Amino acid sequence: MSKLYKPRRELWTPQQRGPLLPLAGASPMFQTDQSHFRFRFDDGTEVTATFRQDEDVDDDILVDTIFRLRFTVEETGGVAGTEDFRLNRQINGGGYGQVTDTGTLIQTADSADAGVNDGDATTDIITGPDPFAAGEIVSSETPGNADTNSATSIAASGHTQIEFVLQIVGADVNDNDVIDFRMTNTMNQLLDSYGQIATLTVDKPAAGGSLASVNPQRRLLHLIGR
Repeated sequence: MSKLYKPRRELWTPQQRGPLLPLAGASPMFQTDQSHFRFRFDDGTEVTATFRQDEDVDDDILVDTIFRLRFTVEETGGVAGTEDFRLNRQINGGGYGQVTDTGTLIQTADSADAGVNDGDATTDIITGPDPFAAGEIVSSETPGNADTNSATSIAASGHTQIEFVLQIVGADVNDNDVIDFRMTNTMNQLLDSYGQIATLTVDKPAAGGSLASVNPQRRLLHLIGR
């Protein structure tokens, strides 16, 4: 007696498998790429806050200090579409988890600038192809995950910019820990590609110490505002 055919169970999640690519000759699809990033100080409005580093340059950041991180998301498939975004982080290559306002390692924070609020529209201030579509500021003013409040419509071959207000949870990290950042959509599905992954190195003074106990080269960067 022949055995009944039983389909094999899918062993890979979409995150493990990665994005599905269109077949040759197939119709174009809406696709997103995390193409640029830039670290900022939390010292001004959405427009006037100063940058900590050049574009696509990693940073060293003191624990428990509020900073901002902006991303460019490009549409690369030549088809307009809408997407909402969530921030994820991993420490020392240990696997990604969602950033929340109460989570470990990194939390969303409330900007010190009264003019920077969760859900505010972003303007076009870092690199990305035209046309630009306004994205959002994401902060802890709206409790929960580090998610955009609404979907962003991105034109074919255009881009948007998303900015997160963040702080490192000092109690959860060690000096020289390395934290990577990438966005997903709010279903936690990967973007189609990641041209750039933002990375920071943790600056954490020794127990009972102060900024003076931080590596001298890093201390100089902080004193000159980098």
